[in-house]
Amino acid sequence: MGGNASKQLVDENPLVTRCKFDDPTEVVVLPKAKIEKFDLKTALGMRVTVEPGWEWARDVGEAQGKKYCPVRHVGIVEQGQINVTTKDGAKMRYAAGDVYLIEPGHNAKNKQGVNFVGYEFVSKINTDAAGGGSTYAAEVASSEVEVKQLDKASFAAPSVSKTMPNGEACVCMLGNNQAKSMRATLQPGWTWKTGARTLLPPEKQTLEACPARHVGYITKGKFAMIDAKTGKTTIVAPGMCYVCEPGHDAEVLGDETVEFIEFETIL
Repeated sequence: MGGNASKQLVDENPLVTRCKFDDPTEVVVLPKAKIEKFDLKTALGMRVTVEPGWEWARDVGEAQGKKYCPVRHVGIVEQGQINVTTKDGAKMRYAAGDVYLIEPGHNAKNKQGVNFVGYEFVSKINTDAAGGGSTYAAEVASSEVEVKQLDKASFAAPSVSKTMPNGEACVCMLGNNQAKSMRATLQPGWTWKTGARTLLPPEKQTLEACPARHVGYITKGKFAMIDAKTGKTTIVAPGMCYVCEPGHDAEVLGDETVEFIEFETIL
């Protein structure tokens, strides 16, 4: 059997907060739209669904006396497409598989015949702990200083890819150091110490716990997040989003490949 199937696993790691997508903390219903919110303590996860024909300025902004959305969005398109226009006239269309950055001051429309579904994450804290993309692919950066109002990327053509024993991580930079997203694919037998730790600088190769903060959701397999000091463990599986604070170990459970997608919204 792959992984450590005999480990006693219970939902007790204090470093981890997880939510199930079928059990949102709050549901906000708007005209032709729904926002499901997931309270992850130090971050907020959201599943945003908008129906065909929806437009932010008409269906949301009109009641608020606003023409443009004042909210920042960092996420990934799960289904459908959305057309976004900034107040300066810049335009971009986001489709399934696109990782996206949309800064405040925009209108958005669903011009397609199917629902748009996107997953978004917002950090609630300014933290010194870098996320996985920054920790394990630190050279991904931009020398430009101009803020991009709209940007998108794809894991099919990431900014950088890193291989490790039994795994791979793809990182997409959004804007000019404005946000990052990482997709990790980990095979049975992967552990943090034998896998991701090998990507750290030489002076950190002796660390006993991951120094990164992770915010995202899992799409495949079962993954154990372990408090490196106490051994207390929480399992995350498909249909869940999570925050895992620094100080953890981790491992793939069983014989199935694990895949997760994570976001850094404050760099």
